[in-house]
Amino acid sequence: MASAFIAFIISLQEFVMALFLSGQGTRTIPVLAWIALRNVLDPIISVVSTLLVVAALLLVVPAALAIGLDRLAKQL
Repeated sequence: MASAFIAFIISLQEFVMALFLSGQGTRTIPVLAWIALRNVLDPIISVVSTLLVVAALLLVVPAALAIGLDRLAKQL
């Protein structure tokens, strides 16, 4: 299962090349996935997901820094 997932991710990395090289008659998996996602995704979803990522970073980074500094102070 993991190898199939990794192979799928690697194939999606070639999306730009596949998009430019495929014609109207040929569709590759990355191009079909892009077309399906483009029709489903709403701009609001992009905004909300961006805000969630930023909020997670704003919570995790200071916590990691605080824990790391606390451990460093204990070691000294």
